[in-house]
Amino acid sequence: MNEKEEKQNYRQQLKFWKREKRRALHHAKGLSVLFGVLSLICVVLTVLSNLFDQTFYILTKSEYYQLEKGSEESPMYFTSDFESDEARRDFGRDLCEELEAEGAVLLKNDNSALPLEKGSALSLFSESSVNIVYGGTGSGSVDTATAVNLKSALEEVDFSVNDKLWDFYESGDGSSYQRTTVSHNGTGSYVINEVPWDVYTDDVIKSVSSYGDAAIVVLGRIGGEGVDLPTSTCEDGTNGNYLELNPDEIEMMTNIKAMKDAGTVKKIIVLLSGSNAMELDFLDDEAYGIDACLWIGGVGETGTKAVAQILCGETVPSGHLADTFCRNNLTSPAVQNFGAYEYTNASTKERDAEAGCSDYYLVYAEGIYVGYRYYETRYEDTVMGTGNSGDYQYAKDVAYPFGYGLSYTSFEQTNLTSTYLKTQISSGSPWM
Repeated sequence: MNEKEEKQNYRQQLKFWKREKRRALHHAKGLSVLFGVLSLICVVLTVLSNLFDQTFYILTKSEYYQLEKGSEESPMYFTSDFESDEARRDFGRDLCEELEAEGAVLLKNDNSALPLEKGSALSLFSESSVNIVYGGTGSGSVDTATAVNLKSALEEVDFSVNDKLWDFYESGDGSSYQRTTVSHNGTGSYVINEVPWDVYTDDVIKSVSSYGDAAIVVLGRIGGEGVDLPTSTCEDGTNGNYLELNPDEIEMMTNIKAMKDAGTVKKIIVLLSGSNAMELDFLDDEAYGIDACLWIGGVGETGTKAVAQILCGETVPSGHLADTFCRNNLTSPAVQNFGAYEYTNASTKERDAEAGCSDYYLVYAEGIYVGYRYYETRYEDTVMGTGNSGDYQYAKDVAYPFGYGLSYTSFEQTNLTSTYLKTQISSGSPWM
């Protein structure tokens, strides 16, 4: 083999070696990427399995723990009160209905407007009538998939409900107006979004004449854990705050009052749907002609059935307010400090690196005088001439106080007497 042939043979061998090297490296890189991805998946699964260990064991149908056999042959550490899951769910539905029946509060009932006669023909007004507040936010939320709507509940106790008006809100022109709230991640906005009166068609308005025994107006508000309410103005651009009537609600209610004046509607009943305390300055306003008002809160999955039973008198309302309902919520001292106040250094790397550090804060300056404590204490100071109560008129601020609640039953007490008894304690304490 001459020198030229040797060089040519060397180049061929070198070319072959490089090709095989590339092929070997290609497989090695592929395996490296594959093992890298698998390692990442394993890390993620390990973290998730630690965070959601019980869920992981349920999904994989594996044992979360094992009991060591003791001296007993068949140890039973927990015995269910129910024979089946369906029995447990039925109990929960019945309990929800009972709690609503016991907790609903009758705030106003002029001229015994409630209860309504069974068989009465009713018209349900407001988008909240088909979009009633079943629960709150966070842990207070409710699965509405099997919840009983207000129309079905009313029909179950022999009321007849205006189908045309209901369909208008549920699937007609009014269905595009829906109450919205802020989500837990902060997206969205609070919009009451009541149906404007000019959206109602003539056919819908005329249908009320056949279902005019009572107009049931449902006013809904929702807010709670992780979704604080707006502070001063509605985020849909309207003036005022979220817990007072907005312009579309005012227009709706004044038009219903006009129907009452014309004899089309006999009674106007308001249902306050939601746990947040609305401003109730409007309940006694003659411009709205409201005959009765029932606070129903968040009704849960089956609470509407109890509401219907209260409206027809099968159940007598006996609940009492656990909060103060004001004519103007801005009179509360707590409102002065309410809002989304951000730390001035909230965006710095040092704060971002701190685990669990919030970017917002609130200042609690009112001490224990929150809600009814403020109004009741200031009223007492005014009557007793103590403290720094100023010129204060309780009734101008408070519409319905803590503990308030009417009933269909009336009570009368007569011939009450009292005797002052002086008793001396043996320890030498003052006379009692």
